[in-house]
Amino acid sequence: SGPEPTDTLLLLGSPLPDFIWSLNTSFRYRNFDLNIFIEAVHGNLIYNNTANSIGIMGNIGMARNTFPSTVVTGEHRGNSLRFSDRFLEDGSYVRLSNITLGYNLPVSNIPWISNLRFYISGSNLFVITDYTGYDPDVTNTTGKFDAHNSIGIDNSSYPKSRTYLFGLNVTF
Repeated sequence: SGPEPTDTLLLLGSPLPDFIWSLNTSFRYRNFDLNIFIEAVHGNLIYNNTANSIGIMGNIGMARNTFPSTVVTGEHRGNSLRFSDRFLEDGSYVRLSNITLGYNLPVSNIPWISNLRFYISGSNLFVITDYTGYDPDVTNTTGKFDAHNSIGIDNSSYPKSRTYLFGLNVTF
């Protein structure tokens, strides 16, 4: 009967990364403090099912979201949901997950406050990757997708949001 599609894709690579690393570092200078957190993944493959679904499904040539390469090759829309290595991509990335800059105000002349700190923080500020999907950190890792294990399959996963936070810490 032949190999299952997931068995064939595993011959091409693994959805599990070869390396996962991170860097968390802090700096202090006078009343300023800076914390930086970087995370990275290397050596995994992601099946970009989002590109598969958006690029080919529907009426080829008529849909506004059809990839030009699909129209040029004259590909039949019946090929849209077939698993192949066409949408298998390198999932390696480096992400600036968080950076926080704070300033501790001198409060020695205010007897009822022992510490006063202002800070600004940003999360998910940028990602360096060759992955063409929304986010290489695929969160669809449990259950099944079309009767196949879904680990490493990007099935319209929503990307992580970029957030900014301004804060004040007061210690009495």
